[in-house]
Amino acid sequence: MPKLPAVFKDGALVEETRMQAQLLWHCRQHLRAVFASEPSLLQHLSHFEASFDPDQPLSATAANELAAGIRELLSAYNLTTHRLGIENKQDWPRQELTDRARETFHPFTMLPVPTPCEHIDESFGWWGWGSHCKKEQWIGHGFWWRSRPSELAEPLDNMAGSSMHDFDGLEDGFARLKTASVLMADYSLLRNDFPELALLADSDVDEWLLSNAAFISEGQVQRLSPGGDHHKLLGIDKIPGGLEGVLDLEQRRSGIRQRSGGRAATFLVNDGEYAFTGDGSGGSRSFLVAGMLDVKGVGTHIASDHSSNVRNTGLLNYADALREFGLQRLVQRVADIEGEPWTTVKFYAILDTGLAYSDGQLNPATGWSGEKCVLCVRQRQSRAFVAYEGYNFSGVLLMTGEECPAPSQFAGTGRRVRRVLTKHGLSSEFQPKALFLPEDADPLSEAALDDISGNWNLQADAALSHLMDFSDYYVLPSSTLPPAWRMSEAALSKALCLERSQVLEDLWQSPSLLRRVFGTEDVETATKEYKRRLLALSRDPKMLEAASGTRPLEASEEQEAEPGQVVIKPGKPKYCQCWFMELDDSEFSKWALNEGNGAVGPALLQRIEAWLPAAPST
Repeated sequence: MPKLPAVFKDGALVEETRMQAQLLWHCRQHLRAVFASEPSLLQHLSHFEASFDPDQPLSATAANELAAGIRELLSAYNLTTHRLGIENKQDWPRQELTDRARETFHPFTMLPVPTPCEHIDESFGWWGWGSHCKKEQWIGHGFWWRSRPSELAEPLDNMAGSSMHDFDGLEDGFARLKTASVLMADYSLLRNDFPELALLADSDVDEWLLSNAAFISEGQVQRLSPGGDHHKLLGIDKIPGGLEGVLDLEQRRSGIRQRSGGRAATFLVNDGEYAFTGDGSGGSRSFLVAGMLDVKGVGTHIASDHSSNVRNTGLLNYADALREFGLQRLVQRVADIEGEPWTTVKFYAILDTGLAYSDGQLNPATGWSGEKCVLCVRQRQSRAFVAYEGYNFSGVLLMTGEECPAPSQFAGTGRRVRRVLTKHGLSSEFQPKALFLPEDADPLSEAALDDISGNWNLQADAALSHLMDFSDYYVLPSSTLPPAWRMSEAALSKALCLERSQVLEDLWQSPSLLRRVFGTEDVETATKEYKRRLLALSRDPKMLEAASGTRPLEASEEQEAEPGQVVIKPGKPKYCQCWFMELDDSEFSKWALNEGNGAVGPALLQRIEAWLPAAPST
């Protein structure tokens, strides 16, 4: 059985070619049938068959010599419906992808992370900011592999505006964390997804988790080393043994970095073993299969451009992990209650890395000190890419490149998700539009659902059948969900006073919301009260720290202000996507910020389960 080695002695691109060669060899019989009328491809295939020995690792020299032909064969094969091609490129979800996932990757119902075996010629995957023009031949989804060219010297980046430098890649050199421990694990889910764990005790499953997931990247090792930006922030300089006191630099692991994966990587369990489905004859599709764990918080890639933004720490703090875990459970529960066909990417575990920001050292990503760094272990997943002229690979159904209204949110899965979340008072919008409807309006009406201008931050897999990344969700005060999830009316009012100019403009146009927030429908009276509250909020040190900017006092404000006071500029907060999330003061949110009040193990799961609405009867 082939393995992905822990260290790539010949480099990542050679290792990609070796993996691709294994698939081609496995499918060679079917390839001859598929390419029967393609002489040039058959010639590449014959040359490959004569040069490749499946029982011996492909040498670096041979890999480099065969690489172009292998990728041409693989791209042509992947573009057919025998592997990645689909017929229906209009409707979401992409049911053909979901069907293939069910057929091939049981017990999973979603596709895994793409591997080098999903290579296609890039021109069929996206336009590359005008570099390519094959929109009519677009593959129709994001489940494909974009390899980083060997000659590219620019740093990696995964921001939408610089997606030309955003790639998939095999990555080696992840170092084992000596100090890691299991804070929480869903043993039932782990045993379901990994049958080899069925008879193991929980303590043995913990050891399995640590041995397969407790790693940080080579790039993060550099940042923790003397001279690195996190060496003193995490107090490595004060730990006995320094870096080697927390890391086993001799125990390494490799993984897959999905484009726009940021601080996450996917590890192959069982020492990197993988296999291929089907017998290669074409009777069933052949895909790479392996046990996989998606791990968030493993650090930045060694070639990433993290210095351009100090918030790109590569790490994940415990409070954010708990918040995302709890909200994933909540979203999944409401989907179950409503009998929805879409579902969520589930959490296997949260691991304590043993690292924390030192006393007095602020986490650049959150502005908090003393935060514990953790790893979130999740089900492996792909990411949505919903338009040929798209420019954001992260699966976020914003900035997709679609023509307005964006079909990925306006119809299909996106519309179903928004309907269910709105019904239960859940939102991931920059501006929760249901708040601004007239009192007698139905927020679930087709007209209301047609309005996607609140900018829902939904993230989904390639088929748009599974949601992921829930840290930007929040629950409104009027929600019918249990009280522990709801923010207070006071927090909502503060958020509305601090939000972007568009939110304020819409607030003045909503008599019912003015009455709810300021106790009056009179715009002049409400405006005076708004200005008074803005000045009061601007005297709160916590609000000033969270704000993105301030301005000097205006002459009309001086009488009610304190000497030397500044005023918060309404707009996006510094650390969160919106003030509704920033000021969420629900019991759940406070619990997460207090890191679960010290609860670990089953107590964490039990606490969240107790807050959830009742599960539907089976």
